[in-house]
Amino acid sequence: MLIDFKLEQQKQFDMMAERIYQAPEQYLSFAQLSDAYSSPWLKVFPKTTQVMVSGLDDGAEQYCMKLQFLAQYLQIDYAEQMTVLWCDRFGKKHVLKLDESTF
Repeated sequence: MLIDFKLEQQKQFDMMAERIYQAPEQYLSFAQLSDAYSSPWLKVFPKTTQVMVSGLDDGAEQYCMKLQFLAQYLQIDYAEQMTVLWCDRFGKKHVLKLDESTF
């Protein structure tokens, strides 16, 4: 039996990205933007996932967070509304827009 480790990591990324996409209020509420780096769910992504965060660290009123593994990514933009963009391992893009009342 051969195991394709790259494929398994891609599946791992998509599994966690889908959880966040389906229930962003459980994962994306930060008291401060720096809390994003210590989120326990980050450890579920493959170890080589790149994490980039930018924004104002004033109660996380505006930020952008991008997690990328190979060609897959999960991008969260939060300003007046939250937009979650997830590109899965098949190249399909999923877009979710939420207003402030969700959080």
